Amino acid sequence: MADQIQTPAQSQQVPAQDPAPASPVAEDEKFFAALGYFGPLFVVPLVVKPKSAYCKFHATQSMVMFLISIVVLVVLASIPMIGSLLTLALFAIYILALYRAYKGDLWKIPGVSVFAAKVNVNKLYDTAGLAISNISGLKEKAQSAASNASETVKDLGKQEEEKPEQK
Repeated sequence: MADQIQTPAQSQQVPAQDPAPASPVAEDEKFFAALGYFGPLFVVPLVVKPKSAYCKFHATQSMVMFLISIVVLVVLASIPMIGSLLTLALFAIYILALYRAYKGDLWKIPGVSVFAAKVNVNKLYDTAGLAISNISGLKEKAQSAASNASETVKDLGKQEEEKPEQK
């Protein structure tokens, strides 16, 4: 029975920590990851550092946090007391996440990281790339149409000049 009694030092387990990044995180990646936690600026790390797993991790968490913020604003508008408390909690989480991102941690925000893990950033890139290529195609078509219209106007102008004045 004495064997079953554990001292507090024996019963305490070291909490599992998030795995450290495989390589040290560059200062610019830390900066852009932290910048992504400023509301809709979650797009910035994805655009500036598209190949950085660190920036993608924090950008997707920030995107989910931003969507939660929108829901909180709706709650704030309909139930001010609860919405105010949620806003304060959300603000504190944003500040902590910003600090941890700038520090270089891969901190998983409780509850948020579950949804952020489901976001396929590469698919978003593919969709955005497709949209951009479609926009580029439309731009080329518009330039072609404008050039054709310009040529038509010039041709009409020449035809008007070539006609003898009839009186």
